[in-house]
Amino acid sequence: MRAFIELFKYRFHVHPINRIKGAFTKQIWLADWKGHQVIYVNCSRTKFKKRCLFGITRLEQLQGPYVTRLIGLCHDKVEMVAMYYKHGSLRRLDQLLKQPELSHYNNIQTRLQLSVDYVKIMNYLHNSPVGILVMCDAAYLGRLLSQFLITDDLRLVVNDLDYTPDVTQENGILCHQKKGLGKFVAPEERWPNISTYSYDEKVDIWKLPAVVESLLDGVNRSSFAKRELRKMMETCHATNPEQRPTANEVLQELLRVQQLIINN
Repeated sequence: MRAFIELFKYRFHVHPINRIKGAFTKQIWLADWKGHQVIYVNCSRTKFKKRCLFGITRLEQLQGPYVTRLIGLCHDKVEMVAMYYKHGSLRRLDQLLKQPELSHYNNIQTRLQLSVDYVKIMNYLHNSPVGILVMCDAAYLGRLLSQFLITDDLRLVVNDLDYTPDVTQENGILCHQKKGLGKFVAPEERWPNISTYSYDEKVDIWKLPAVVESLLDGVNRSSFAKRELRKMMETCHATNPEQRPTANEVLQELLRVQQLIINN
């Protein structure tokens, strides 16, 4: 939906219900809009308004099957209304699939599909209509997983695009200005002389094995899937970024393994 509704026209129809915790740069509320549960976001903290507006603009630019669906927005007041995804973030996948009503989905098919969705989103961001975008706010696995939401039909959309710089616009990017980052991030992100160093979307590729490993864990046939993916995952961890595959190459390998699972 690209014809966005200006939020100020509907301001008095959005009624906050509960504040959602865990938002550092903005206020996020579960709200009611004309009888529908939605998410209301207000970037009220002056220090972070520029970053919040950037994220809202990214959501607007990238609207489609891989991104949280916007319902309305107001650039002037830096606020928006978006679709509510009741299953929450990818970070709580294990907890979600342990619920009795969803436990029958806790299988290799569901988890492999989520892995496919994740890599499809990465491929979309790396080939987006507004440039080569990188998920920079991802210094550890839990933080990265929290930026993706699980849909009602157990698929994925990316939700947090506040820190997604464009490699082509900036001639290389620099995600982190601090030392001491762990091995979850690529070697070039841990570069000692970081103030004079830049990198590209291949930092996202480095993180793919950890994400896929996390998503595939703990179900029947996960060992088979991981074994089939091992060579590609090892390539993702090439020290030289140029030797790492593209997101699309990883996607094709995941689709191959997914077909093997279906056929057997």
